[in-house]
Amino acid sequence: MIQQTMNTAEEWRISCTVLDKGKPPRPFKTLPPGATLDFVSSDPSIARVVVEPSGLSAVIHSDDVGTATITVTPGGTWANLPPDTAEVTIVNAEPGSLNLTGSAPSPEGDE
Repeated sequence: MIQQTMNTAEEWRISCTVLDKGKPPRPFKTLPPGATLDFVSSDPSIARVVVEPSGLSAVIHSDDVGTATITVTPGGTWANLPPDTAEVTIVNAEPGSLNLTGSAPSPEGDE
């Protein structure tokens, strides 16, 4: 499992490397016919996953503060491979502004 901390103004790209059984092993550059990788966030309201066209990578968007687990599950002809996970913690970005608010006026002494 990999772990990453990022702030609410960032995104994070994750990629899967799948090696063949050749000598030496070589990475797949694209998903072969019949193979799938399913990228899922345990909490999309915190970390939203957008899979890239290659199907081998995704961009994690920091939508809210908290922690989420991203699970990548192989399927189809790759269903025999175990899933892998990444944990991402989203923290607040640096302060950008201060906004002062107030209630409606009321007579003195009313609390």
